[in-house]
Amino acid sequence: MKFFFCVVFIQLFTLVSSQQKLEVNLTAIPPDQEDFQLELYLFTENHFELVLTKDVAVIDTVERIIMPTPVTDTTVRLFQLKVADSPNTSEFLFSPKENMTLSGPLYDLLNGQIGVENSDENAAYARLLRVLGEYEQIMNALEEESSNYSVYDHDFNAKVNEHASLVEEVQHKLNLNLEKVQISFPKTYTAQVLVPLSKIPVRSYTKEWFSYYDGYLSFLHDYFFYFVNVEDERILNHYAFQDKLFQYLNEYVEKEQVATEEAIGELMDVFSKNTRVRSFVYNQLMKTYIQLDSEHFVNYLTENFGGGCGLNLSFEELKKMNQITATNIGAEAPDILLYDLENKAQSLKNTIDENQYTVVLFWVGWCEHCKKKMPDLVSLASELKKTTGFFAVSLDNDESKWKEATGVYSFPKNWVNVCEKVTIEKSTYAPLYNVSTTPSIFLVDAEGKIVAKKLTVEELRDRLIND
Repeated sequence: MKFFFCVVFIQLFTLVSSQQKLEVNLTAIPPDQEDFQLELYLFTENHFELVLTKDVAVIDTVERIIMPTPVTDTTVRLFQLKVADSPNTSEFLFSPKENMTLSGPLYDLLNGQIGVENSDENAAYARLLRVLGEYEQIMNALEEESSNYSVYDHDFNAKVNEHASLVEEVQHKLNLNLEKVQISFPKTYTAQVLVPLSKIPVRSYTKEWFSYYDGYLSFLHDYFFYFVNVEDERILNHYAFQDKLFQYLNEYVEKEQVATEEAIGELMDVFSKNTRVRSFVYNQLMKTYIQLDSEHFVNYLTENFGGGCGLNLSFEELKKMNQITATNIGAEAPDILLYDLENKAQSLKNTIDENQYTVVLFWVGWCEHCKKKMPDLVSLASELKKTTGFFAVSLDNDESKWKEATGVYSFPKNWVNVCEKVTIEKSTYAPLYNVSTTPSIFLVDAEGKIVAKKLTVEELRDRLIND
């Protein structure tokens, strides 16, 4: 069977004026190729957003398609082009000042590759990516070599020092190669924004740096963003900025809570000169700590840097944030209304009204850790039956198993057992208390305010007995 190819010429979209358009030439399309759809994605602060789609009817002649875009200014932006349903994307920079063309076989685009013609922006970008790729390979090799060091090696300290010197030497060579990109393409977004984002300060660049810092880790903790123009909003138009933020937190900040707080403060201070950039940094940190379910850092960000930084969260992120902060110390405990073992409605609010303190417990009958702690909790409830109520919420989804689990214990009168009869994933009340593990213990005062949470049984006993 003779194999024929046809060429589809696709004029995707017009920018700024009719003279400024992006052309996509797809070649080597097999005659049996079915019609397909092209998708164009624009990078917007922290993600790629689908902005254009176009159906392409494959014929044996040139196909011209014109599509408007949401780009309304002359700023260079990062795009991805892909064939719908293909997992691979082709990435490129678009400058309205260039009459660039994307071209290549359909097969290449399906594999995430596309040629770019008549574009200094993309020539610079391609060279930048090549330089960074070579740097990453060298750094990975150094990291693999250092992973074999042992503190019991007779020359361990010498190896560590040599490794540090090699790292700084490689970083210096990276900077030299990046500067060559700037020299070759001085007017491009890559040269003005992406190269400074990619450069890494080296101690030997000044006598003061080299004499004050005895290692590159401590130095980069203080100077990692030295080359970045923190007032230039264009840094938000590429994921390199977001990557640099988290590289700093992951590689050049100690993992202790206080150290992370200090690093967050440094970041917010460094990027304080531009409101939009500062807000972006704030929101990226908030998104991360919401995802990590880190109540401490969500509250730390809100209390210390929330002013002047509008929240830019998805609905799910905002919902999760509200769940995290709903049980802050001093917050009013959300009411719980469920049925007890005798099928009588029980309200947490009623228990709170009747006691000096109320312990809210989330547990599951099959949870081994719950089984170990329940006898101590029941014993504590018996000791404190005159002052403290216990409101135990079972997250068993099987009523018979809940009753079987509770039947093991002799509960005092100040203990209320209720069950939602759904799994924790479908629970209404577990999210209100941001419960993801069991047992989870909260302490509520007579005013209905949460005074302690996520307590161990020992911490609860100490708090109630010594109060």
